[in-house]
Amino acid sequence: MVNRFTIFLKNLAFVVRPRYWGMNYSYDKSWDTKLNKLLDEHTFTIIGQHTAKLGPIDLWICNYPYASYTDPRRSYRPSRLTIVRCREKLKKDQYNIDNPPKIDKILPKKYLTSFKFVNT
Repeated sequence: MVNRFTIFLKNLAFVVRPRYWGMNYSYDKSWDTKLNKLLDEHTFTIIGQHTAKLGPIDLWICNYPYASYTDPRRSYRPSRLTIVRCREKLKKDQYNIDNPPKIDKILPKKYLTSFKFVNT
C-alpha cells in the first residue's frame, strides 16, 4: 500500500506541470475510488476513437489530461494521479507490453489510429 507521503510527493509534481493545472470537471472522491478499483480488477477495451470500456463502465479517453477518464454522461473527474494511472494502464493494455512508448511523444492522430477497435 502506498503511504501518504509518497502520494504527497507524486501530487507535488503537478505543481510544475501546467497542462494539469486546468481541469474541466470537479473532482469526485467516490468516482476516484471506484475508478482505482476498476483499474485493479479490469483491463481497457477500446470501443471508439474517444471511448474505452473498463469493466462495466464506458470512459471518455480523449482530451488528456483535463477531461479524460470521465464517464461521458456525468460531470466529474478522478484525481490527477488516477488520470495518469489510467493513461499508463490504457497504454499497457492496448500495446500488451510492460514498457509501452511514451504516449505524450505520439501525435494524437497517430495514437488514435493505432488502436484495434471493437464493435459494440
